Amino acid sequence: MKKKSEIIARSAITAALYVVLTLLSYPLSYNMVQFRISELMTLLVWFDPSYIPGLLIGCAIANLFGTGGMVDVVFGTLASAFAFLLMYFLRRIKNEKLSLFLSSLCPALSSFIIALEMRFATGAEESFWLWFMYIAIGELTVVTLAGCPLAMYLKKKYLKKKEGR
Repeated sequence: MKKKSEIIARSAITAALYVVLTLLSYPLSYNMVQFRISELMTLLVWFDPSYIPGLLIGCAIANLFGTGGMVDVVFGTLASAFAFLLMYFLRRIKNEKLSLFLSSLCPALSSFIIALEMRFATGAEESFWLWFMYIAIGELTVVTLAGCPLAMYLKKKYLKKKEGR
């Protein structure tokens, strides 16, 4: 069990890194199709759920800088929380590659929450599927296509160091 001070420090560092990565890639992070480089960090939940508080705080702070205001802070953070909850359970699947792949799909799946937000913000019924598609494309690209290979590489690298290879 990690010490409370360790969890607080890890959360603060994780949140800060998420915000910095989001803001450094601002033009990509806040468009209709969002390619948030910081979303790569969501796969940290697959490695260790103790990253969840920092990621949620980072997401909330990063969304303050977007055009959606407090509504986006609430719904964006809610979408992340939903994704992390799913990832928490999926990480228990014995097949490591399947577990990682299914976990990587969770942020895209949780895009329905952002799509609902945008549907009610715009009042246009057809905008739900459009927004769901836009946000999911960005999440799939960053988290699944880029994140899965990176996570497997880091897992191999970490295991080699841990085993003394």
